[in-house]
Amino acid sequence: FDHVAGSKYTSKFSEIAVVSPQGVAELREKGRTVVLVDCRTVPEQAVSVIPTAISKPSFEAREEAFLAAARADPGFTVVPYCTVGARSGSYARKLVARGFPQAQVMNHEGILSHSFFREEPLVVGEALDGMGGGLVVGEVLDDMGGEREGA
Repeated sequence: FDHVAGSKYTSKFSEIAVVSPQGVAELREKGRTVVLVDCRTVPEQAVSVIPTAISKPSFEAREEAFLAAARADPGFTVVPYCTVGARSGSYARKLVARGFPQAQVMNHEGILSHSFFREEPLVVGEALDGMGGGLVVGEVLDDMGGEREGA
């Protein structure tokens, strides 16, 4: 999945695997749970988001549940993203330091690359945490016996 290892932004985090939009789709096709975490600012998110993503604050509010899911399921994968992979790479590194298994944390190559991925087009940011991301989070929490936020 390391499609852009030479990128000047993602190469600063060489210990974190880099994944493309197609790579995320392939992980999901293989049955893995992939949680996309948007590490960008609220104004950036207002422009566009990946429809299955959740915001960093929403992820952090349920981080213990996600960490438990990652420890229980080797197929559970957290994929932070930002514009070009720099902020998300830094956040991915922090997640590993907080106990997420390194093999289950990947740095998305960036929303700019995702804008060319036709299988999951970007949506206007007001949908963040209310569309697919919420469904993924809800499914994870349901599987763990938790409650969905806003449900």
